[in-house]
Amino acid sequence: MTRPPVGAASWQRPLLSVVLIALAWHLREAIILFFGAVLVAATLHALADPLVRRGLLGPRAALATVVAAVISGLAIGLWLLGDPLAQQLQALRVELPKAWTALHEWLQRTQVGVRVLAAMGDLGDLQVPWARIANVAGSTLRVLGEVVLMLLIGLYLASDTRLYREALLRLVPAQRRPAAADAIDVTGEALKRWLLGQAVAM
Repeated sequence: MTRPPVGAASWQRPLLSVVLIALAWHLREAIILFFGAVLVAATLHALADPLVRRGLLGPRAALATVVAAVISGLAIGLWLLGDPLAQQLQALRVELPKAWTALHEWLQRTQVGVRVLAAMGDLGDLQVPWARIANVAGSTLRVLGEVVLMLLIGLYLASDTRLYREALLRLVPAQRRPAAADAIDVTGEALKRWLLGQAVAM
């Protein structure tokens, strides 16, 4: 009596897991961006829900009110901090070359410092490494662009949560949709409470 052939599922499941892990690693930046957008949407809903529950505004109007309040608060904060920040940046531009020169001279006095300068490739160069600063600035602008994109996606998610919730449930087999819907609701509520706790801690 011969043994039955080993089912395909015995090797397909580990292979599928490896493929999913590799795909998640390859798309890690997009996944982090989407998770941040979900946090933004949950925050906006947590702020708008009290207005809706008390009957003061409808869901769309409450969301628009919250977004307007957040934008106004950020604008006021930037306006209050803008002038001092500009002065500090100007002072930094003046003092940074002096500080770099002083650091360079200090490192040249010791053997360890000379090795550090040699490793940096800046031995004998008293100039501020503006190219490296420009690279840092470029990376900062890229991060800011991703933050803006995350905020926009979060705003879209918050504007019509029911639509995206139903679209997500359509990816789940029909017999498991009720359980998936309950899991989404519980997760959303837990996420709102976590955000509230973080706000209180801050």
